[in-house]
Amino acid sequence: MTQNAPFDAMVVTALVVTYNSSDEIENLLDSLPAAADGLDLRVLVVDNSSSDDTVAKVEARGDARVVHAGGNVGYAAGINVGRENLDEDTDAIAILNPDLVMDPGSLRRLAEPLAKDRTVGVTVPFISNSDGTPFHSLRREPNLLSQLGEATFGASWARRPVVLGDTLRTPDKYQTARDVQWASGAALLISRACDQAVGEWREDFFLYSEETDFARRARQAGYRIRYVPEAKCLHIGGASGSSPQLEALMEVNKLRDYEGHHGRASSTLFRGILAAQHAVRAKKRPGSKAALHHLLHRDAWSTLPKGDPRPSTGSEA
Repeated sequence: MTQNAPFDAMVVTALVVTYNSSDEIENLLDSLPAAADGLDLRVLVVDNSSSDDTVAKVEARGDARVVHAGGNVGYAAGINVGRENLDEDTDAIAILNPDLVMDPGSLRRLAEPLAKDRTVGVTVPFISNSDGTPFHSLRREPNLLSQLGEATFGASWARRPVVLGDTLRTPDKYQTARDVQWASGAALLISRACDQAVGEWREDFFLYSEETDFARRARQAGYRIRYVPEAKCLHIGGASGSSPQLEALMEVNKLRDYEGHHGRASSTLFRGILAAQHAVRAKKRPGSKAALHHLLHRDAWSTLPKGDPRPSTGSEA
């Protein structure tokens, strides 16, 4: 979209990475035209070798282009496959989980700050859980103090000082538009300029922490990440499943991301805080038991879920 082009001419490509998403994907696809509210909407579904009928359902609709990733390559790699298959005139990319339902006008509201201010590279919506409660999607860059707060209090003291956590939990943080350090990767609208400046998503994470890394690199490239509360969506949840191994992967990736940007001493303390957090919960929670084992035994990281090797580009259905 050129600077003087009408706002309605903005081309927004919804990029959805699926893996056994048959139960959720159609609800999302049904919601997208009203969410775009007149924008030039394209829909690209990248499938990570689903074993259910996700692809058949999407293909039968005829309102989305399907690209096969060539295996279960992971979320970040799936995004990269989608990026390689974007239409050249795409102005913004909506990275959307398949288990979302977008409110009418939500994509348009997310697109407005991108069109008005070129320093805004990413916009994120207000996300609610299936029970109607807010999903705490806004985050701060992890540090030793914030992780200590998370380990000590978790969600039990929502109104604690903001420095004692990396998740924003108080209602006031979600009521007005604001710049944030990063946000959940469930729903992001990224300008094409920002996407090209940041480049590929880190595929070695497979799942989790890839959005933390992307947001950091976007900020380093000079772009702001803007929360837009008027843009709303529903997060049904559960599309990708969960397990003790996935919880361990989440914690290991959090550590790996931290180690990549901090020195040895700080990283050792961060690892210790993570380990202590799960040690006190390990007897009652299989996920914490698995996380603790992998945090203490780096040689066990090779047993965590990982993506299949992927072709240099995906193949269209």
